[in-house]
Amino acid sequence: MKYCVLFLLALLSLPFYAQTLDPGEYLKSYKDHAGYVSFDQYDQGVGALRFGLPVVDELNVRTETDQFNLSRQEYALRVMFNGWGAGSAYAKEKTWLQQKIQSSQQRYASDLLLQRYEDLCDLYFFEQHLPVYLADSLLADSMVLLVVKNMLADEENNLGDVINWENKKTESARKLNELHYAIEIQKSKMKIGGAVFSWAHWPHPEFMLKTLNDLSPKKMSDLDDKDFEADSSLISYRWQTSKSNDHKILDFAQLRYSKRDNLLFQDEFSIGVGLRLPYKGTQKRQSNEFRLDLLKIQQERVLQQEEKINAFTNELHRFLLIYNQCKVLVEQKPGISLLNEKNAAVERALYVERKKREIERWSRRLELEKKLTLQYLRTLYMAGVMENTVNTNYLSSLLPSF
Repeated sequence: MKYCVLFLLALLSLPFYAQTLDPGEYLKSYKDHAGYVSFDQYDQGVGALRFGLPVVDELNVRTETDQFNLSRQEYALRVMFNGWGAGSAYAKEKTWLQQKIQSSQQRYASDLLLQRYEDLCDLYFFEQHLPVYLADSLLADSMVLLVVKNMLADEENNLGDVINWENKKTESARKLNELHYAIEIQKSKMKIGGAVFSWAHWPHPEFMLKTLNDLSPKKMSDLDDKDFEADSSLISYRWQTSKSNDHKILDFAQLRYSKRDNLLFQDEFSIGVGLRLPYKGTQKRQSNEFRLDLLKIQQERVLQQEEKINAFTNELHRFLLIYNQCKVLVEQKPGISLLNEKNAAVERALYVERKKREIERWSRRLELEKKLTLQYLRTLYMAGVMENTVNTNYLSSLLPSF
């Protein structure tokens, strides 16, 4: 017991000597992840590219020999043109691509952020279980001393009771060591060394419930709305490019040179221009295809919105089920009623049973609260709040931004 008390005092004094970290600092470290940074590099690479169609689409050089006589050779240079405005319409695809890169980065960031939330949750409840396991170990240690004392005093306890409590003491010590090892492994995974987090504003179940109830399903799809607008604009850009090329009038300009005997200079050169009538039979088919693509995107957007709302609702229902379990456990007070509580042996047994049940309820409550917190984070993730460029620390009752 002496060593357990010393360990408890050392545990309570640890925050005064170790470096204290704000959980929000760990949350925003997701931006240092190599995968997240790769999106910025990809976006910069796309930004360095030149998008657009030049005015000249194609250059053709042609030659022809008349009567297999090189002195009667003809040469032609033909310049083909793109439609008016086709280049500017195609250049807008760069904007679409960069928008998709940013959206993909935000979605990837939400996965990284959820992982860091779960890391904090695991470490917090590991540390919250320490006093539970320590209390269990102290109870077993004290009962070993009490049973041995009673046995030496020729009371009713026997050697079997001593062995049972010794086994309980050994098991409690093993669980405590495993928990310390789990904490060290978790800190190593999070790369925080010997630092400790400040859990002063850790949210309680009622706060989590209020936070989730304040979420509106209509505000869950900002990122999806941006993608929808970008995809719709891309189809419009391609449609515009297609119409521009189909409706172009100037098809080509040509310079011809004829090498013939006894021709004057003005007879050797000729200039030609190819003009097109702004009509193409496949225009209506292409136009319908682009319209169908737009309708398809609109339909997919509606289905996606419904799926996200249903997913959010299902996660919220799971949260409420766990919340009710926590509420019942807190409100339900354990009671033990015996007929003869004045007897010393009965009173001692009653005290031990109450302590055991108290520790069990304490451990059960922490397990439910961890499960509730993880479900709370999962519900927030499905709501899309982790996709925002400016994030909020939902594991703090102050809800600070980072």
